[in-house]
Amino acid sequence: MKMEKGLLLIITIYTIVILLMLPLREVGYHMDFGYHHAVRDFLQSGILKNHTAVVPSFILQELWGALFSYLLGFSYKTLHISVIVLFFFGIIAFYKTLRELNVSQTKSVIFTTTLLVFPHLLRFVFTFMTNIPHLSLELISLLFGIWAIKRNSWRDAFCSSAFGMFAFLIRNFGIVMPISLFIVFVIKSYYDRKFYFKHLLAIAIPALFIFSAYYYWLIVGDNITSGQYYYVYNHLVETKRHLFPPNIKYVATYYHSYIGYYYRVCLFVLLLFTILLPLVMMLKVPSLETIKKSKGFLLRTLFIGSVLFALIYIKIIQDHGWRLEGVYWRIYLPLIGPLSWGHVLYRYVSGNSYFLRVILYFLSYATIPLAIFAGGVMIYKSHLMFFELKKIKNFFNNKLLIGALVVAGFIFQKQLAAYFFLYHESAHDAFGLWVFWAIVLAVFIHTFVFRHREKLVSLDAYFSLFFWLSLIFQLFMLMIYDTGLDFEYMFALFPLAILIFAIVFREAPLSPFRTLAITLTLVLIGLHWARKDYQSIGWAWERSAQQVNRGLIEPRQVGINTWAWMPYWYYEAGYPIELAKQGGDRRKVYIHTWTEVPSLEQDHTKPYLGIGECNTLEWSERDIKIIDRFYERQLLFIKKEFCAYLWQAK
Repeated sequence: MKMEKGLLLIITIYTIVILLMLPLREVGYHMDFGYHHAVRDFLQSGILKNHTAVVPSFILQELWGALFSYLLGFSYKTLHISVIVLFFFGIIAFYKTLRELNVSQTKSVIFTTTLLVFPHLLRFVFTFMTNIPHLSLELISLLFGIWAIKRNSWRDAFCSSAFGMFAFLIRNFGIVMPISLFIVFVIKSYYDRKFYFKHLLAIAIPALFIFSAYYYWLIVGDNITSGQYYYVYNHLVETKRHLFPPNIKYVATYYHSYIGYYYRVCLFVLLLFTILLPLVMMLKVPSLETIKKSKGFLLRTLFIGSVLFALIYIKIIQDHGWRLEGVYWRIYLPLIGPLSWGHVLYRYVSGNSYFLRVILYFLSYATIPLAIFAGGVMIYKSHLMFFELKKIKNFFNNKLLIGALVVAGFIFQKQLAAYFFLYHESAHDAFGLWVFWAIVLAVFIHTFVFRHREKLVSLDAYFSLFFWLSLIFQLFMLMIYDTGLDFEYMFALFPLAILIFAIVFREAPLSPFRTLAITLTLVLIGLHWARKDYQSIGWAWERSAQQVNRGLIEPRQVGINTWAWMPYWYYEAGYPIELAKQGGDRRKVYIHTWTEVPSLEQDHTKPYLGIGECNTLEWSERDIKIIDRFYERQLLFIKKEFCAYLWQAK
């Protein structure tokens, strides 16, 4: 069968992007030192067992990395190749999913390219972190899920569930895929007046089998790691008390946790809106007449997005104040701002003038309505696929919006009171909180359950339902896992947001000039930032590791801009010390075990080195040029200082 041009173009783009990121570097990144060591231990022992620092389920990625290491030899470079290969299949699956949604080839190529070159995501392709392998399997699961819904195929449903559970064996979030598809077919059975027993069974079998097998291996085989105890299980015990308090009086005690959960979800949703901002800017601007006719629609969509945005900033202002130069403003404003790539842009101007930073801040503020509009349209138009709202005569007739307004007012009042130290926790407030949420739930049920259509509008409704369920369930897991606000936790949500956007704006025309300009800009910024970060850290790691292995320096004497360096060398030395300190209870072992190694106390008689290049005879200008001219002065300066120290030591 002849390959369509769009797919061929995506394969070409992916290949070019990977080639431009070369050369591969022998470098760790953040937590992947534990994943690296897990593959190493498996190759040496043949026993499938996670390293003590591993937090996600990971075992499938461990086997995948071991397969490539068996074929190509064990190294960080080999592990990076394993991720690159897997993500290739994920990107192809994402493109084909867009085409199955009847999105044009042009839009499918643009949307897929946008996902590929998002800077943080592309950077993680060149690591052995779990984010990209999990995302790749999720994308394959989504494709089979769409085929299952479109073709009414139980075989595709089985494959979708299986790939979702394969993703679960890398990160637990993968379990949302079979759950979401199962719910879709339950609802489909209701509307079609036909019980899809084979489909539901095909989804349940791989999900239950893999889930049971994994937890048997985990619990009965005593394979829970210290990292999983510390970051997951201990935290879930606390979360359970928040979600299911033993007594109504305890609810007031956990009030701030509830607000934190709500705040976290609002932030994640807003981040999803911002990732879509470049796509919104590619659309043709509607005529003034069209805008006038859509005043009510625009008000409703802007309201939905504005409530989310307001809740975020109320929390940020409460926690960190109004100072423009405060560290949290520097982080969150470009992040939420919402230039979807503002965080990367800030990295470019952070070393320059205050004026440029202020310009970026105000540019971020200026783009807020676009992101809010994108998110509001997605939510509202998806809502219309399922529910008839014939009686909306004005803004306040929509119960959903009234409920959202009450939520916003309640949270604002509590946050404002807390900000001015007027709030005092009590059982009375806790009871009021329960009543409040009961009212919100009743409004939700009345709006969404008792006013549904006799039959869903189209297949798009089922597709959107599948995507929204997957997104919402993962948001819930992110909320209770206390994952922080880092971009990597959002990677699995980005394609879901883009797919919903693609359905909603499928018929919207693109502006050819802006589409070309924005796409090229995204590619240049994303590729340049990801390559610069990978090459600079990789170069420093390789040079420093060479000198450590020669015995010229100790790892603790080298400072590299990646968290993985110290635990890569010292985690296992510190683990027994930390374990003994905790009375042999591995459930309490903190992951920063290397801080317990006595020899790591700072030796002030020796300089702390920035980037390691120890032998001047092996230095070449090519080593500098291959990284980036942006870093040339800094690297040359550090090289001279470092080598001067080594010559003195000799």
